[in-house]
Amino acid sequence: MKQILIVDDEHFVRLGIRASVNWEENDYIISGEAENGIEAVEKIMSLSPQIVLLDITMPGKSGLDVLKEVREKGYRGYIVMLTCHKEFDLIQQAIRLGADDYVLKNELHGEKMLQYVNKISKEKLIFNSQQSDTDDIKEKKYFKVNFLKNIIRFGGITKEQFRQSQERYGVCLQGDDIYFIVIKIHKFINILERYERGSSQILFHTMESMVSDQIRNIKEKEFFWMDADMYVLMLTFSKEPSTAKKNEIINLVVNQLEYSFHMLLNIDTAIAVIKNNYGIEDLSKTYIHILQLLEQKYFYPEIKIFRREMFAENIHLEELRTYMEQKADEEDCVGGRLINWIEENKKKKTFFLKEEFQNQMVKILYLLYEKYGVKQDINLKGIEDIIDLRERLKEYDQKLSESMKQNAYSHLVAQAVKIINEELQKEIMQEEVAERLGVSASYFSRIFSKELKQNFSSYIIEKRIEKAKNLILTTNLKQYEIAEMCGFHSSVHFNNMFKKICGKTPNQFRNESGARI
Repeated sequence: MKQILIVDDEHFVRLGIRASVNWEENDYIISGEAENGIEAVEKIMSLSPQIVLLDITMPGKSGLDVLKEVREKGYRGYIVMLTCHKEFDLIQQAIRLGADDYVLKNELHGEKMLQYVNKISKEKLIFNSQQSDTDDIKEKKYFKVNFLKNIIRFGGITKEQFRQSQERYGVCLQGDDIYFIVIKIHKFINILERYERGSSQILFHTMESMVSDQIRNIKEKEFFWMDADMYVLMLTFSKEPSTAKKNEIINLVVNQLEYSFHMLLNIDTAIAVIKNNYGIEDLSKTYIHILQLLEQKYFYPEIKIFRREMFAENIHLEELRTYMEQKADEEDCVGGRLINWIEENKKKKTFFLKEEFQNQMVKILYLLYEKYGVKQDINLKGIEDIIDLRERLKEYDQKLSESMKQNAYSHLVAQAVKIINEELQKEIMQEEVAERLGVSASYFSRIFSKELKQNFSSYIIEKRIEKAKNLILTTNLKQYEIAEMCGFHSSVHFNNMFKKICGKTPNQFRNESGARI
């Protein structure tokens, strides 16, 4: 018999639930009652009932307090919150803390009560009830999940080995046509802060409960926790020949999950939906595509559900460099220029490769900000999507704008800077530049130093090092070739000056930047 525990501070509510149904005739037993939160926690943990009917508002230790405490202590039975009104804020909070459902008290009587508890399927009770698992079952679950994680991440298994493992671990999938629904929580650290001591266990239990409810009628399924912020649902449909019907089932599950996560948990998720097209032995290739799909949330934070067919071809990142250079007249909004490029490509439904994009973006931003006179470290920690990126780049552009206002050059100095930038490969003498500009060397030296806050030779060395950095990041040229192109008379001189200015050698700079051309 399935055990039910009733928790409510009102005697007549408890009596009404107990008396409204002949429980034993219907394979249930009321294993206990509790009239307050302290008693409830004690009985839930000692009796381990399959179902708990828990009043959401009780004096002292409330139903929410009880729910939170027993979930943190490891209880995984089915908890139904009882409420007098549709108090949506309290209900939302309860779902986040690990409640499985909620009902209005005036609906729990007679036949309706029996229909409700019967609706809680036997499969769901077993799925949620960790206490009923024997050590052997727990061990088998552990090895099954570990097996599935490994073949997804690393592949390297034959069809025969997979079939043997299916039997050994009780894997409920049939055939090669595996569909993946992978759920990743967006801004996970922020979500986790809602839970005391960052307990991801409560969050996982709630997610697990929601998913299991949506897939209760699907026989061939596996659901597990891949990472703290990512959950994997694998489905097969060996008895269903219709592709349209399979897609209909998957769409229904995905849409219901997205709605539940948003409305009940107030969680933003990226859900990747993909079919394995590589065979069992190459599931790891599908996993790579799954991760790339989930990464699109960075560029498309407004989208919740991702399928590969939604997007056009991958972007060629050389286009980004060209775009940024073509817009060089917009010197006061380097970051804004980058965001505009992303938005233009989003209109085309471009599929972005996040790591490659970030590597290229950092190189370009680093060089452009330095070119325009801002010594800015490009720090992308904590950036989860382009909304965050836009705000970070606004800060950098503000510094750039301030720097440019402070360094507005006179026409004379601007002409000198133009000559220097165009002729860095040559030997540049201050006297020659002054003569070309039609002023005396002493006057030129005084104006140049006053406006640029450094002397002529120091400025040239700085610009040569800037050009060298650019060549290191964007080419595979050897050190002596870069030295020559930047106007250093030898690679030894170049190496020494680079280390003096940057605190590291050119080779160290290349290695630490992770430049991959």
